[in-house]
Amino acid sequence: VLACAAAAIACAGTAGITLRLKPKVGGVYRYVTTTTTTGGGQGGSQSSRQTSEQTVTVKNKVAAGYRIHTKITDVKSSGSAPRSSDEQMKKMLKGVTWEVDVTPTGKVSNMTTSATGQTKAIVNAMQSMDIGFMGVVYPPGPVNIGSTWTTALDLSKMFKGLPGGNMLKITSGGKFPVRYKLTGVNAGKATLAFSMAGKTTMSMNSPQAGQQVQKMTMDMKSTGTVKVNLANGLPTLADSVVHMDMNVMGMAMKQKILTSTKMR
Repeated sequence: VLACAAAAIACAGTAGITLRLKPKVGGVYRYVTTTTTTGGGQGGSQSSRQTSEQTVTVKNKVAAGYRIHTKITDVKSSGSAPRSSDEQMKKMLKGVTWEVDVTPTGKVSNMTTSATGQTKAIVNAMQSMDIGFMGVVYPPGPVNIGSTWTTALDLSKMFKGLPGGNMLKITSGGKFPVRYKLTGVNAGKATLAFSMAGKTTMSMNSPQAGQQVQKMTMDMKSTGTVKVNLANGLPTLADSVVHMDMNVMGMAMKQKILTSTKMR
């Protein structure tokens, strides 16, 4: 009996688990995201904290997988920036919605949004980076504990969507590899660790003829963990830290961004 049990466990381990998004159509999920940013340059430093609440609704099945609707229901900001900036941020983001098609492995396409102007550009840019649904892309096949897979964050796509992004030209390092690793499975949840590191060089073309082309470098490193509900493939908890070192025409700036997202 023990031999049979051991063999069954060994086979199960070999088969691994398949991480897939398979939420219930009509399902509504609520998330809270807190982002803390610190850093600055030229001897100065600022800090800010923003908490946003999002409602995620699975509208229907589509050819790619699922059509998913997200709405920002509340935004709270605090920090060293003027209070007027906090109020402006809340006014800009609260109530904004967007919809995307999401494949079972988390790839996103066909985004539409209610946002307008600068807010629309930012939402479009964030969704165009190929970082997956809620920042996660699942592997093409079964994985075991210790298995790894990779994707890439495409900065060129992000910059193209931002206001003034057409003035930026990436000269090297436009894609940052993102590495995922399955580190554990417990109580119906999988734990994933992820890391990203890269350096990019950009030129910023002046809108006025005859002015010097500005150069910028950005070195970015990020680590974090994600807990995933194996029953529906939805992330339930995600924590990350990003370190950025930037240099714009000799002016050095450092920034640290802590982000935590929890399903309510």
